[in-house]
Amino acid sequence: MKNSPVSFFLSALFIVPLVFPAFASDVSVEMKIKDRIKMTVARIRYSQRDYKAALRLYHDVLETNSLDPKVQLWLGLCELELGNPALALEYLQKALYMKSDVHKKIHLFIGMAYHRTGNLQKAVEEYNTYKATLSPSSVPKNEVSRYLDQCNYAQEMMKKPINVKISNLGPAINSEYPDYAPSVTLDEKTIIFTSRRADTKGKGRDNYDHGFYEDVYIANFNDTTKTWRQSTNIKGGINTNFHDASLSISPEGKQIFVYRNIPNKTRSGDIYVSILGSTGRWSSPQALPKSINSSYFESSACVSADGNTLYFISETKGGFGQGDIWKSEKTSKGQWDEPENLGNIINTAEDEIGVYIHPDGKTLFFSSKGHKSLGGYDIFRSVFQNDNWSVPENVGYPVNTTDDDVHFVMTADNKRGYFSSLRDGGKGEKDIYVIEIPQLSELLPSVKKEEASKYSILKGKITDSQTLQGVRGEIIVVNSEKKDTAGTTQSKEDGEYFIMLPAEKSYHVIFSSARYLPVSADITLPYDANITYALVKDFVAERKEKLVSVNPDLFKVKNILFKTAQVQLTISEESKVQLDAVIGQLLSTTTFKLLIHGHTDFVGKEKFNIELSLKRANFIADYARTKGVSDNRIMVKGFGSQFPIASNDTEEGRAQNRRVEVKLIED
Repeated sequence: MKNSPVSFFLSALFIVPLVFPAFASDVSVEMKIKDRIKMTVARIRYSQRDYKAALRLYHDVLETNSLDPKVQLWLGLCELELGNPALALEYLQKALYMKSDVHKKIHLFIGMAYHRTGNLQKAVEEYNTYKATLSPSSVPKNEVSRYLDQCNYAQEMMKKPINVKISNLGPAINSEYPDYAPSVTLDEKTIIFTSRRADTKGKGRDNYDHGFYEDVYIANFNDTTKTWRQSTNIKGGINTNFHDASLSISPEGKQIFVYRNIPNKTRSGDIYVSILGSTGRWSSPQALPKSINSSYFESSACVSADGNTLYFISETKGGFGQGDIWKSEKTSKGQWDEPENLGNIINTAEDEIGVYIHPDGKTLFFSSKGHKSLGGYDIFRSVFQNDNWSVPENVGYPVNTTDDDVHFVMTADNKRGYFSSLRDGGKGEKDIYVIEIPQLSELLPSVKKEEASKYSILKGKITDSQTLQGVRGEIIVVNSEKKDTAGTTQSKEDGEYFIMLPAEKSYHVIFSSARYLPVSADITLPYDANITYALVKDFVAERKEKLVSVNPDLFKVKNILFKTAQVQLTISEESKVQLDAVIGQLLSTTTFKLLIHGHTDFVGKEKFNIELSLKRANFIADYARTKGVSDNRIMVKGFGSQFPIASNDTEEGRAQNRRVEVKLIED
């Protein structure tokens, strides 16, 4: 016979206190049994960090137990954890008024609420009241000592506020819901961020905290009005019906790093990357390698301006505390190498989050609870010099407050910074703010004026003179005056390269590749005080060994479209002519291979779509074999619905996405 709901809750009521002894003291014997059950369940939810669920249960109990100090206490603690210190203070003071010994840490809790609201004098009073209850030997290791240090430091910093202007980015970016984790491209034309607003994809809510699932949003800068255009849910395959959080956009705006926590797959959350397609849509994110994504929690990732170094947060073993900052260098094969911890100058026993590497490649910004803070997470800056990271420097008040201040990014010209914060006058919960910085030395006193260099972008494309396709290779930039290497980067598969360099200097730029003759040019990189200047320098590369009978049009991607869920392909005469021409070019150029990629629309389960896309690609591969192409020159892969080239919301768009791409590539 099954237990009735009543017998189950009665069992829970008497069993739970045995498992969690601390819970029993939270339940008043005067309460009705249903309220005693709710108090116990609420305490469990609180211990699981499900503060919103706990808060709702405590509010239910409050309706008939408004004079119970324990209910007031836990309402206050829930509000404190949820970032509502003013409301928390009301509940905590009521609890203290009702019963002076309601909890042995009640004065610590009230001090924390005052601290988060910025009332430092009251916070110190409450902290000292709690401190007086401790034995002298326990004080140095008790958390109250750290909180008192933070209050003293905050009072000191508030007496000398830095000369910056902080502005809310307004309704084009922020909503009444949490908006956070901003990231901008180096040219400051695109911003991405995470939001938990009502129009997220699927419009579902998380059962854990009952907020809307996270989605990635994007906005572009309007050069005419000098304002951000209205943000929208990002197009493509990044957002799902569950949590999708932005970590950063790459400097050139072609990659977005996202956080995903997929049940039975990522375990504790991993870092993924999405690629911008030629149609302006973002691909379905792919997980970074296991060298980056461990079995522990990973979050926050950004790449250096040259694309060669990845900085990220991980709780993996080998660190110094909770979340630590790690970095990984890109190998000559374009893979991320085994990561290394940045060491205990940067990382603490507490949490580090929100890592960002400045375009200069040596200045690191991050948020931490472990360094000298005003309270909560503060933003810090460290510089890599003489093969070591400098001691992190607090960027000061009013950028940092007594509450959490996180996810800071700075523009290449050091004139603006973007970050997320919970502040008075915001649009909702966390909002995104911009900081205008007259002089970098104002924000960071240790920065000398000569250190705040002017930077601009050098970018372009390397093109094969015969195939007219992009070329991979190394870009070496030499300082014309000092004759030393100012920077290096790699051109990508499409031939595009991108590098940030000190401006108002002359450089000798060299393209180098084993298959091509060296090509170089002398440039002077300008500087613009109003925008991040970008100089475009393209190169045409000549092969050391010329190809014979080349038709450049045959090296472009060719698409063959399919009907829904059909594997069998009847090749039209037009398609046969096109395929035969590509195969003929392949057979006459021995260093090339035939790349065949199958794609589908998003109808159906992804496992089925991947199998279907592979079958379609193999159909084309079989055709190529009948024309004399050997197996070792055919590369086949099915991607399912990961790389759409059109919207999946219309039949016309889905038809375009059901395709096989054929392209000649070189080893």
